[in-house]
Amino acid sequence: LCRPQVGHLEEAAAVGGVEHAKSTEWTFKGLTYGGHEEQEAAAEATDEEGRPTHFEEEQDDTTPHSNVIEDVPSFETVAEIAHILQECSCVVGMHPDQAAEAIVDFGLRRSVPFAVVPCCVYSKQFPKRAHGGRSVTTYDQLCAYLRAKDPERIGVLELPFEGKNKVIYLKPEFA
Repeated sequence: LCRPQVGHLEEAAAVGGVEHAKSTEWTFKGLTYGGHEEQEAAAEATDEEGRPTHFEEEQDDTTPHSNVIEDVPSFETVAEIAHILQECSCVVGMHPDQAAEAIVDFGLRRSVPFAVVPCCVYSKQFPKRAHGGRSVTTYDQLCAYLRAKDPERIGVLELPFEGKNKVIYLKPEFA
């Protein structure tokens, strides 16, 4: 296999990403970054009509006092992360928040099978996203935007459950 060379700028960006990742915790409410971005993301997470899509859950005696999920694997170096990504056989994202587009881009670039069920649009965090001459601000626009990256190779199916249920995937004949 021919491995791509990582330049100094890419390496610096990757190291910054590793540092950001180290400050990330996987909780029962999703990913948190030092406790701040979860609240920002939840505040921005709205549906097409502007209604909130994330709600605070009431805790009872059965709810763990800590929301942090233990035993999540961690990677210390860029080389470890690069190795995992180079060797992966597929990428799956179920409501991956801001990572939805990155999963599609990675899968297309590497011709690695992917399936992603996007949820929140995060239009404020991605203001340059546009589809059909308009900013991407709704779930349907986000799904269309992701598919438009390569309509020949990307398929979209509706899954049999309520809510955000469109899966965007690399068609098998292109993997």
